Amino acid sequence: QGCRQFAAGVALIATRARRHALPHLVVLALGTNGGVDARGLGRALRLVGRGHVLALVTPPNQAATQTAMRTFARRHPDRVLLMDWQRYAAGRPLFAPDGIHPTPAGARVQAAFIAGRAAGVIRPPSLTLHPPRHRAGTKDCGTQVRFGHQLAVRVLRGRDRIGCARARALVRRPPLRPIRGWRWADWSTLPGPWLDVYRRADARIVVATAAPERRRPPAGGVTSGP
Repeated sequence: QGCRQFAAGVALIATRARRHALPHLVVLALGTNGGVDARGLGRALRLVGRGHVLALVTPPNQAATQTAMRTFARRHPDRVLLMDWQRYAAGRPLFAPDGIHPTPAGARVQAAFIAGRAAGVIRPPSLTLHPPRHRAGTKDCGTQVRFGHQLAVRVLRGRDRIGCARARALVRRPPLRPIRGWRWADWSTLPGPWLDVYRRADARIVVATAAPERRRPPAGGVTSGP
């Protein structure tokens, strides 16, 4: 649909939400036709709901909307994925003379850009990683709190190449934000204990998170003195 307004996109989210038909990742590539403010972004996030991720694609022509989207993503680092198309495309010959509509080549670049940013949320970056199905044999780096949840941190590959402090620092950062030299993926829907996986670009180091192991009570029960 040509010239779709941001509010119309939010209305589509509301319809899908009522039908329980929202995907895990909801991408809004709107805002070129009219401004977008924090109120509209907040309504979109509420409609998407907990357990889903909202992705915002910055338009090339609305500076106020770009700022609003970037600010909103910073305020919700666990639920909003910023796809900063404006910054990525700035200065590149990807648009028609109006500076808004992408050329056919520009549209292919934009599609690849969105798919690349979405990859970590919707699928593992590489199924060839073959992470172990169990924690045994992995390097235990303790736990790290992220967004109020405690996560066990394990080094699955390259245990001599990364220290535990660095591994926990990776996990502490919002995974929806790019980490230079690393790729992140939501692994929670795949077999095994891993919730998410951090892979260095050369794949020589892989760090993963899991639910903390519950400590078993000591055998034999508790006795008290006289």
